[in-house]
Amino acid sequence: FFDNPDNQYYKFAQQLGKNGVIDRHSHITIQNIGNINTNTPPNAKNFEFFKGLNDLANNAVLTIAVVQKDSKTPGLTARSYRVYTISSSFGHQPVLMLVAQCGAQDDCVRFTVK
Repeated sequence: FFDNPDNQYYKFAQQLGKNGVIDRHSHITIQNIGNINTNTPPNAKNFEFFKGLNDLANNAVLTIAVVQKDSKTPGLTARSYRVYTISSSFGHQPVLMLVAQCGAQDDCVRFTVK
């Protein structure tokens, strides 16, 4: 569920599908954070990997191959990273939650590649 980001970015308002769920899509981003215990947020413009999650799932499991942005090398170099999701409506706007008290629509975790 997403528009053409080259010429329709933010063009369409958020909508609910027939089942009452937001017509949306997600992305995944992986950033080098240097130290797993850092409290310094990384620069949002610098990332190792970014992908829209629009591939078909196999047996309800969606898998992606991580390829480094600059080197096009499969996998990640040994260091600490954060991986997070970005949920967007059809027009790429952040999703507007219907109620204030609800679970998060995005997630972020830290991990180390050894």
